[in-house]
Amino acid sequence: MNIKTVALGVVPLLLLAGLIGFFFTQGPLGVIKTTFPPVEHVAFERVEIKEKLVVAYVINDGPDPTRIAQVLVNDAYVQFESTQYDLQPRDKATLSIPYDWTDAEPLHVAVLTSSGIRFSHEIAVATLSPQPSTELFIAFALIGLYVGVIPVFLGLLWIPFLRRLGKQASDFLLALTIGLLLFLGVDALSEAMEASANVPQIFQGPALVLIGFISIILILLALSHHGRNKASTEESRLLGLAYLVAIGIGLHNFGEGLAIGSAYAIGEISLGTALVLGFMIHNITEGIAIAAPISREAHNIPRFLRHVIQLGLIAGAPIIVGTWIGGFNYSATLSTLFLAVGAGAAFQVVISIVEHFLAQKRELFTPVNVAGVLAGMAIMFVTGMLVA
Repeated sequence: MNIKTVALGVVPLLLLAGLIGFFFTQGPLGVIKTTFPPVEHVAFERVEIKEKLVVAYVINDGPDPTRIAQVLVNDAYVQFESTQYDLQPRDKATLSIPYDWTDAEPLHVAVLTSSGIRFSHEIAVATLSPQPSTELFIAFALIGLYVGVIPVFLGLLWIPFLRRLGKQASDFLLALTIGLLLFLGVDALSEAMEASANVPQIFQGPALVLIGFISIILILLALSHHGRNKASTEESRLLGLAYLVAIGIGLHNFGEGLAIGSAYAIGEISLGTALVLGFMIHNITEGIAIAAPISREAHNIPRFLRHVIQLGLIAGAPIIVGTWIGGFNYSATLSTLFLAVGAGAAFQVVISIVEHFLAQKRELFTPVNVAGVLAGMAIMFVTGMLVA
């Protein structure tokens, strides 16, 4: 590439930079700003409750500078300290609020800007926020183990049974996997859109959902294409498909871990316990989805068992990490992103399974396969009722 070509590419960018600079320094922006009041928006990223202390983490989510002037707790003005009071756009502050809160009672925290605008955050049940400790770290890990890893491995125990089934039954199980993943994908996408409502405006919750959803589909498609070029046998193609299923389910399980951890973090013990029980039953069906592609391939037993262990950990272990993050440092932004990633991964794996059917020149919409898809969605719907 010669200098002239580079110049032709750079000149428009330089002119654009000059135009932007002129707009902000000499353009009408200054007149507009003096004509209209500043646009302020302070968002709560999270609130921690400690012994006689409330700690609020806030961000200036608006386009203009703002100043935190007052803090109210349960509609009463209180003393507070902040890491900084004047916030430029995207600046964050930590508010330390001495307050003798009442256990299991609602808690309303609000900040008042110098312009008199109020921004609020509600805690339905006040309880001590989990603080990192070895005991709680292990407890959350055990919850993830019970909810994610063990149920997935229990589902993988169906492999010997699945191996005894015929070709048509194997197709039914692959179609069942499509149904399971379609349900997971729609469910995760719905949860991502719901979580995006709590994301600070500056991080653009709906756009974050789109980025996470599309990005993982493209990444997994690229990995699938690369693996397909190297795969020389149907066994290796099916193994690759099983790993894609495990990755997709693992990303979805990470979002489940965030939900469980955050439920315990905000004191919703009954909700957290219900989620644990529901996901425990829900996730055993995910083991079937992983087992289906490799159910007939077990010629080298040690190698096969190694893959089964790896697949189970890939699918189940992320829920442990999600529980840690949700319990100790929940973030609506991170939750939204990973739920969207999990949804995209589920849909991409469906695409890969359909491609596998087409590559093998098998009829896709047979009565057996359609029944498999419907059965997969029905299973996830019934077990999902326990989570709800």
